[in-house]
Order: sequence, then structure tokens, then C-alpha cells
Amino acid sequence: MPRYYRILRQGVLVGVGQAGDGQEVTFESGDLLQEEIDQATYEAAHDQLMPKLPPLTLESRKAQAYVSIDVAAEAARLTWITDGAGQAMEYREAQDEATRFLSAPEGSQDPDDYPFLVAEQQAFAIGQGVQQTLAEIATTIHYEYLAWRHIGSTIRFLRREAKMRVELATSIAEIEAAEAIDWPRLPTS
Repeated sequence: MPRYYRILRQGVLVGVGQAGDGQEVTFESGDLLQEEIDQATYEAAHDQLMPKLPPLTLESRKAQAYVSIDVAAEAARLTWITDGAGQAMEYREAQDEATRFLSAPEGSQDPDDYPFLVAEQQAFAIGQGVQQTLAEIATTIHYEYLAWRHIGSTIRFLRREAKMRVELATSIAEIEAAEAIDWPRLPTS
């Protein structure tokens, strides 16, 4: 039986989704909050977010499913990364610097060439009192990136595969089955 959830940004409904059996669906990410809700609340929120379409047809339900899948994929991504285009650029710059730093001959790296690595190093020193070398910072960023590549590509696969299943669906039940995605989630202790 699917579990239902809604996504709120500063108290305003911005998305809804479904999760498979046994999947944990509550998380907080930045200014987003995901809450588990009952099916009736889900259906009301879903209707509120979806454009008012003519009577439900297979094609109109497919259009709804495409949107629902994209919203759920973004919610899954946000359990792993921080929301925002600027944040994405920051991640990319830090990863590029980490790659360049780790590829350069040891001892040839000038800190002035790695402002994002230096910023991270200073944040740890000031924020946590932890002294790390630029090599340690670069290595951590590199491994975080490798982990994200795995998670991000898994989310992409699940999103694309679900949308393709929707495209080929010949019934509302097949569409609903395609929307019930077991997204990657943070481990619980």
C-alpha cells in the first residue's frame, strides 16, 4: 500500500508524492519540509497543485503523472543536496577545484587557485575548530561527489523509467503503479 506525503516550503504546499511500502518519507531540507499525509489529504493537495484538466482521460492522467514524478524526483534529490541554482554552482566549482587539486603534482598547488577549497578549510577551522589540509578537503569533496553521482544517477534512472512506463501505460492503474517509486533515502540509524 503506498504512503503519501506533501512538500511544504515555508508553510506553502509545493508538491505531493507517493512512496512504496516501508519507505521513510519524512525529511527536512533547507526551507522544504516533507510530511506524511493520508490518502484523502494527498488527493486534495494533488488536485490543488495540478492544473484543472478536462474529465480524466488516460492522456490527461499521463500528463498529471509526468508532473507528479518530476516533483517526487526533486523531493528525493533534496534529501541528499541543498536546493538552489547557486548552491548547485557552488557544488560544481568545489568539485572542479577538488579534481584539479588532486590531479596536480603534490606540493605544486597554490591555495590562491582553489578559493572554494580554502573557504571550506576556513569554515571547518572557524566553525568547528578542526584544522584540515587542502588535500583532505579535496578528498572529502571528491568522495561526496562520487556518492552523489551514484545517488543522482539512480534518481535519474527511476524518474526516466517511471515516465517511460507512464508513456506506455494503457490504464490508470498502470500509471499509478509507475508513480509508486521507491526513491533512494538517507540511511536511518
